[in-house]
Amino acid sequence: MLAVEDLGVRFGGVTALDGVTLAVSPGEIRAIVGPNGAGKTTLFNAITGAVRPARGRVRLCGRDITGAPPYRVARLGLARTFQLTNIFPELTAAAQAWLGLNARSACPWHPFARPGRDGAALARVRALLAALGLADRLD
Repeated sequence: MLAVEDLGVRFGGVTALDGVTLAVSPGEIRAIVGPNGAGKTTLFNAITGAVRPARGRVRLCGRDITGAPPYRVARLGLARTFQLTNIFPELTAAAQAWLGLNARSACPWHPFARPGRDGAALARVRALLAALGLADRLD
């Protein structure tokens, strides 16, 4: 599903990644571990298009996505998340979950711009938040 081959990233004279190779098959879960400064964030940024690698290839389902912009990579189903807890502090939990579920939509705000127009999406959000034990925090 995801193949990273001989990936290298440099920032000026600093080599952040040097020959990283990994593969993730469908249904498989992998973890990237290492100390601060080991290149974990740079690897995720290079895979998702936020940083252009100096060498190597990134393939998603056989398609070469090396250096593709993040919005194109996200439309293919692969996106990087950030360790921010309040990206949209004015939105409800339901609205934020809906955005995450519909990030590849041409207009992800649509149901919230016109409330009640997408009952199936709201039902999906409710089910997801309930499964996570957050049904009481929907609004």
